[in-house]
Amino acid sequence: MKLASLISSARDRPRTDMGIAILGCTLAGAIGWLFFRHALACVLLAPGGIAVVPLVKAIIKRRRRSVEQLELSRFLQSLISTMYAGHSLENAFREIEKEMRRESWQESKRLLEAVTRLNQRVALGESVERAFVDVVRAWQLEDMQVLADTLGVYRRSGGNLLLHLRRTAELLIRKIQAEQEIQVIVARKQMEALMMNLAPYAMIGLVLLGSPDYAAPLFSGGGRLVMLVALVLIIVGHVWTYRMLKGVRL
Repeated sequence: MKLASLISSARDRPRTDMGIAILGCTLAGAIGWLFFRHALACVLLAPGGIAVVPLVKAIIKRRRRSVEQLELSRFLQSLISTMYAGHSLENAFREIEKEMRRESWQESKRLLEAVTRLNQRVALGESVERAFVDVVRAWQLEDMQVLADTLGVYRRSGGNLLLHLRRTAELLIRKIQAEQEIQVIVARKQMEALMMNLAPYAMIGLVLLGSPDYAAPLFSGGGRLVMLVALVLIIVGHVWTYRMLKGVRL
């Protein structure tokens, strides 16, 4: 079942990239027509739309990470409340799995699959610490790795597991909440940057629709050079904005 899902996702990924590339090339060709009103410009600019693929994939990756952080916060809160109710760590994970299935955590199934795999390994006689560490390593989420390290240390040393696990979970929840607040601010700035990047095209489109005769000299003779310089400056602005936003690390 797991192998089939991996093969299916591997097959769907090139299709998604191809769709994004086609959309990007179409938009680039439309920009060529908007600025030059010539088929050759559309053909020359269309391949530049491929640059949209890594940008869109980065946005999807950030969205997926944000969803995983939200679900991790819910998972930690459930773990704390379940252990306070008197359940052992093994039973706590089983109760969390039941709760996750009952409440249908459908936004991201990776956490539910990880908890299910952990409970299956514990049911086969493997220690919960080793199973949890292996599952977290496969999941590749830094916050979960911190929780797994805490669990392993205090299970081996015989400390107050509930107390230290609760403190670690609370710190991770605060960290996730702070990151979510930062993401809201960054998303607002990204939206403002997107609107500013789209504004030149909207302005040119309005001029062409409202006064086509007024803009006609821009598409012949020296006017094409003016449009070329304008397009280059706009693209430079796009690149500068992208690099500035890419430098924001959470």
